[in-house]
Amino acid sequence: MNMSGVVPDTVTMISSLPACSRLAALRQGKEIHQFIIRHGFNSCNTLSNALIDMYGRCGSISKSRRVFDLIPQRDVVSWNVMIAVYGMHGFGMDAVNTFRLMRAMGLKSNSFTFTNLLSACSHSGLIEEGWEYFEMMK
Repeated sequence: MNMSGVVPDTVTMISSLPACSRLAALRQGKEIHQFIIRHGFNSCNTLSNALIDMYGRCGSISKSRRVFDLIPQRDVVSWNVMIAVYGMHGFGMDAVNTFRLMRAMGLKSNSFTFTNLLSACSHSGLIEEGWEYFEMMK
């Protein structure tokens, strides 16, 4: 696109990041992130959520958390993605603590929240916590 003179926009960035995620292409994902910052696209929650997911799927959990922490107004998707990142890497207690913080902030959880949370508990051997959240979900 750049070589053709076509300027990428937010939709282009949102579409490109999942490809980096699926390929575990962290270097290319970081390049896209830098492009986002340079061109002022970093105020979009959807784009931030895609970055959290990309970094998480590429194994850079600390970068995921850094992007999450920089979002001024996190939506339920932001919280769900961060919970999922912790869960996919076996950080069940971090996922649980993120869920608790989400609830303390007054955000309402949804089916994706509970799916991610139960998966995190399952991957981390947090049986009691998993049952607690399963009951809460019902």
